[in-house]
Amino acid sequence: MQLCVFSPALADMSLDAALAYLKGLGVEAMELGVGGYPGTAHADAKKLVKDPKARQELLDTFEKHQIKLVCLSVHGNCVHPNPEIAAKFEEDYEAACELCGQLGVDHLVTFSGCPGDGKGDQPNWVTCTWPTEYRKVLDYQWNEVLIPYWQKAAKIAEEGGVKYVALEMHPGFCVYNPDSLLRL
Repeated sequence: MQLCVFSPALADMSLDAALAYLKGLGVEAMELGVGGYPGTAHADAKKLVKDPKARQELLDTFEKHQIKLVCLSVHGNCVHPNPEIAAKFEEDYEAACELCGQLGVDHLVTFSGCPGDGKGDQPNWVTCTWPTEYRKVLDYQWNEVLIPYWQKAAKIAEEGGVKYVALEMHPGFCVYNPDSLLRL
């Protein structure tokens, strides 16, 4: 078994200090937040994709502490019904996909996203199909937004060098349990 820590848990430390601390605890790997909700305390995908020297320094820091960089994390809501919010998450997602390829990291962790009902600018997390108006919202979310988005997003990931997209099943998002994961 390999112990891995999600980097935002140590966002108050520099990456170097966080990796040294983790090494002292016997941790062997890290999931590195590079944008979206996890933030950019240790790495910013949008900056790193443009800076080969900074990418090498990042990899050297992991090597120095003998901690594996096993995946990048860019949890966000790229299907947010507010187009400005969705665009920011999408920029982070696309940069993270590109960064995976540049760093040789083939796993990316994110959320599925949660659209609204097509009439407002707030996500709507619908967890049941009755009464009827909930079914209509779910049909819209899945068939008109989520599935088409992930068909496109999977191609972006593949083009960036991502082999595996791990969707964290999380309340508030369309994929929140095994059934919804299998549906997508």
